[in-house]
Amino acid sequence: MKPETEKLLASLEVVSEGLYYPSESQYPYEPFVWDSQSQGEFSFIRVLEGIGYIQTIDYESLIQNLQNKLDKIQIPTNSEAKSYSKLIDEQKTYQQVLQILEIFQPNVKAIKTIKLNHPISDSMLIIGQTQEDDWVGISTAFEYQTCRFGEPFEFEKYSSTAAARNLINILEPLLAEQKYSSYNDLSCLTLETALIKDKLLLKLLVTAGYIEIWQHQSFEEEKNSLDRFLLANLQDVLTYVFCFYDGFTIYTIGKTPENDFLGVHTVGIWT
Repeated sequence: MKPETEKLLASLEVVSEGLYYPSESQYPYEPFVWDSQSQGEFSFIRVLEGIGYIQTIDYESLIQNLQNKLDKIQIPTNSEAKSYSKLIDEQKTYQQVLQILEIFQPNVKAIKTIKLNHPISDSMLIIGQTQEDDWVGISTAFEYQTCRFGEPFEFEKYSSTAAARNLINILEPLLAEQKYSSYNDLSCLTLETALIKDKLLLKLLVTAGYIEIWQHQSFEEEKNSLDRFLLANLQDVLTYVFCFYDGFTIYTIGKTPENDFLGVHTVGIWT
C-alpha cells in the first residue's frame, strides 16, 4: 500500500472510532480501503463480489431450473380460471421469461448469469456482450427505498451501438407484456445497456432497485469530524446502500490523491 494511503487509513481509523450509524440497531462505522497496487482497478462490483453479495451461476442450469418449474405447474383443462388464477399467471411468467431468454442468448456473446445473495428477493441478472462489444443485461426488479443519503448519483450517458439498440427494441415489447405478481420476482424484468461489463451490472442493480447510489452529503452533527475528513481528503465521494442479510449495508467511498479508494462501511436496520 502506498505510504500516503497508509497515513490516510490510520487517520480514518482514529476519526471513525466510537461512531455508530443510528438505526434500530447501532452498528459501528468501519474503515474501508482499496489498494489499487495489489487489488487492481476499483469497481464497486468487485467489492460486492468480495463480500459475497453477487455470485456467478451457470446459465444452462438456470434455463433448466426455469423449465423444470414450468413443467411442474399442472392446471386441469376443465378447471375454472378463477380457481387457478395464481398458477395460470405463474405459468405465463415462466413461459415469457424463457421466451425472452431464447431471444436474448443468440444475440449476445460471453453470456453471464449473476445471482444476488439477497434476503428477500429471488433475484437474477443475465448479461451478454453484443457483436459490437457493448453490453446488454436483463434483471429482476426489487422495489424498496431506504433513507435519503444525498442527491441521487447519475451514470454518464453513452450512445449504445446498433446491435444493443436492436436487441432492446425486440425485448422491450415482451417485457411490457409481463403481468406483475408479488409472488414471482420474474414477473417484473428490467433492461439496461453499458459499454463496460461492471458498469452494466451496477446500472442494472440500481435500475432494478437492489442498490441505491447517492452523492455524498454531510453525516449527522455528531459525525462531522468523519464528514470533514472524507470531504477534505477524498474525491468523488459516493454512498452505496444495499439490502444484505438482515439489514442494509452502507458504504461511503471516495478516491485518494494516490488513486486508491478509502471510506467507511456500516449496517442500518429498518423494519
